[in-house]
Amino acid sequence: MIKRLITALLVGVAIVSPIRSRAEEEPALEYIRTTVYYAKEGAKTATGKEARYGIIAYKPEYYGRTCILYTADMEYIGVFECEDTGGERVRTGRVLDVYTGTTIDTCYDWVDEYGTHCYMQWIDAEG
Repeated sequence: MIKRLITALLVGVAIVSPIRSRAEEEPALEYIRTTVYYAKEGAKTATGKEARYGIIAYKPEYYGRTCILYTADMEYIGVFECEDTGGERVRTGRVLDVYTGTTIDTCYDWVDEYGTHCYMQWIDAEG
C-alpha cells in the first residue's frame, strides 16, 4: 500500500512539474540537405578559427556547438563543430554546409561518399 502511494506521488510530481532539458527542445536527429564548401589554406571561419575538416556552417546561434553527422542510411560520418556560416539557406537552418578541404575535388569526394542529405544530432561537447 505504501509502495503504491509513493509511486503515485512520484508520478504525480513528474506530471505536475516535468523536467525539460535542451535535448527535449531539439529533435534527436534531424534530416537535412547538406552542401559542401572548400577554402584556401589558412582561411578563417566566421568565428575566427582556421578552416579545417570537421567544421560546419549553420545558424549563427549554433556557433561553438558540436554535432554528429550520419549518412541517409544512418552510417556514422563524424563529429563536427559549428564555427562558420554561409548564405541565407545556411544561416536560417534550411541547409547544413560542411567544410571539406582546400580543393573542389574534396567537395566532389564528399558528395560521392556521403550524398546530399544527412542526419545531424546536436550533442553537448567541447571540441
